[in-house]
Amino acid sequence: MPINKSIRSNFINDYIIYGAGEAGKQMYQSLKLNNKKIFCFIDDNEEKQSKFLFRKKIISSSKFEQILKIQDFSNLIIAIPTLDNKNFLKIKNKYKKKIPNIEFIPLKNKLKSDIISLSDLSNLEINSILKRKSKNINYDLLNDNLKNKSILITGGGGSIGSQLCRNLLNIKCKKIVILDNSELNIFHFKKEMVRFKKVKFFLGDILDVEYLDNLMKKEKINIIFHAAAYKHVNILEENVHAAIRNNIFGTKNVLNVAKRNKKISVITISTDKAVKPKNVLGITKRVSELIALAYNDKNFNSKVVRFGNVFGSKGSAVPTFINQINEGMPITITNKKAKRYFMTINEACFLLLLSVKIKNPENVLVLKMGKQIKILEIINHLIKIKKNLNKDYKFKIKQIGLKNGEKISEELSISKKLNRTSVNDINVTNDPKYTKKKILELLYLIENNKNYQERFKEIKFFLKKELS
Repeated sequence: MPINKSIRSNFINDYIIYGAGEAGKQMYQSLKLNNKKIFCFIDDNEEKQSKFLFRKKIISSSKFEQILKIQDFSNLIIAIPTLDNKNFLKIKNKYKKKIPNIEFIPLKNKLKSDIISLSDLSNLEINSILKRKSKNINYDLLNDNLKNKSILITGGGGSIGSQLCRNLLNIKCKKIVILDNSELNIFHFKKEMVRFKKVKFFLGDILDVEYLDNLMKKEKINIIFHAAAYKHVNILEENVHAAIRNNIFGTKNVLNVAKRNKKISVITISTDKAVKPKNVLGITKRVSELIALAYNDKNFNSKVVRFGNVFGSKGSAVPTFINQINEGMPITITNKKAKRYFMTINEACFLLLLSVKIKNPENVLVLKMGKQIKILEIINHLIKIKKNLNKDYKFKIKQIGLKNGEKISEELSISKKLNRTSVNDINVTNDPKYTKKKILELLYLIENNKNYQERFKEIKFFLKKELS
């Protein structure tokens, strides 16, 4: 059927901005100052797609190609400062037959071009830093297990919790319940989710058993993704009591209440720092893993999923490096030999959702993370991006030494043995396990000891064979 020419010309003079990062925002504002109309943003980062920026929708390049079949445009501006010439030409060649004016604005002359931003890094750039290809994300794989389910995410306002929610919006689940103890997290995330009626927000604490019980009953929860935890190594070294309360007793509360309410599955999210732990974070998260494993039985589905670092998440080193580079400060690294496992947040959260498909694993599930990456290599990659924007940029890398509780590198399994599961990108460990009786004895011991330092000594004694 021929396309109506009047439809094709409706928005012909509107601008398309390719890139929904800081540079894209600045380009939008620049165009608006010149009374130009903007149709939409394009971004290949799946975490941004379907969101709105200045009330303009962010869409994928494949979605834009569908729009081009029924609508003509004259102007496309590529606002990705980190894009190299090869990838610019790739985008230009893709659209040049349909769009006459295609500009690449590295923003050197028009905007603040030498400011790099995490949101400006393209998927290609991130994959290059992480030395791996993005995994294919197919949300259809999740519908069998998550369709029409009411899902609770504890710590739902944090990096992992909020991305789990965004990913769940691609699935026909019945309801997404966000529980967080931070007003600020809820305030910001609620603004982003305002259009989605199936997302509900609750300000509460996993230490409040009665509140958890009422919430699970009222919202008729089927599945819990337990992401609530204190996770900052250096802060927890000085706040042992908070780590024990939140990471250990909070996990116990979630599991107890879920088991009492019946027919609720719990996926407890863990970290590679729980492997041969050296710090308060790792030790308390290892105990939370053991609690979750001990609760798993034929009547209650309780799993643990462990993975390494998420690239660019709140509180991680990457945003700190970017800030130091932009401010012209010395770039601080603990040790030039330090290395970590990394993956993108979108990939990690998709695999977390996919873990629901694995029936009654015998031990901790581990996401396939690839090889560890030297932190120094990430810094050098960011410096290269900066120097592409500002050839005069001068930098200094300062080694400050490992802090108390930090390691040179991490591991994903205590036993080093990983077995395959029914899901390709998720393995299962052969790590030490303890009976539920032993775990309950430990919890009773530390619950009845009011001295937090003594509590911590009891925990370390229990895990003495695992500690690094």
